[in-house]
Amino acid sequence: MYIRRIRTLEMAAWWLSDQLYNLALLIRQGSESLTLHRLDDPSPTQIIDNILNYNRRATQQPKAPVTATYIAVVRCMDRKLDLSRIFGDLKFVDDIANPFGAVRPHIIEALKIAVLKHGVRVIFLLEHTDCAARSIAESAEAETYPLTTAAVSQHEKHVGTLLSDPVIDGAIRNQQLAVVRGVIVTDTDELIQLWSFDPTSDHWQPFHHPAQAAHPASVHLHHPGRSKHGAGEIQGILAREPLQSPND
Repeated sequence: MYIRRIRTLEMAAWWLSDQLYNLALLIRQGSESLTLHRLDDPSPTQIIDNILNYNRRATQQPKAPVTATYIAVVRCMDRKLDLSRIFGDLKFVDDIANPFGAVRPHIIEALKIAVLKHGVRVIFLLEHTDCAARSIAESAEAETYPLTTAAVSQHEKHVGTLLSDPVIDGAIRNQQLAVVRGVIVTDTDELIQLWSFDPTSDHWQPFHHPAQAAHPASVHLHHPGRSKHGAGEIQGILAREPLQSPND
């Protein structure tokens, strides 16, 4: 009975914390919307002016102290994604956005800096449903956007390079770092199909959490492959073809 009461209090505290955080976001967004987001078809000059006005007001307030950054995320730059609904306050996240969320050599170096200098403990490599960058790379537009197409096609190879890097590999083996792959459901920002890399077996292992078991996602995707290189097995996980269960 005592343990159940503690659990109830803990859940109530989390609920209250979420409500206060959402209220703070609404207040902040309201302030920002007055300066920019509610402008009707703004010109570049209006946007810059409003940003500078907002910045002047914001810098009149004390800046919050810098705290530890335990999370780095590589994800698509699609503006429909709201990462605050996954990670909360993004001030505590090294957020690396590019078309598709592709891992590239300079991204690998950035992640090494994040681990060594920022104290990052978890790296998330996230794709998302209905990704326009993937659609471009697999369509007639591929020739118009050759760099994006190359980034998508070489993503798996560079994921393997990331996992083989001595800094990343050593931190994982010393249990100081986890590298997790997953997919964001674009319409809801739900994080599904999580896989954590195990260097001992050289496999991606399913990451199970009670929250996912309690709220199973309606979208099922390919698993990211049995080896760190993926072998292309996660290709086609988006809307271009029927999605499959990881165990199919």
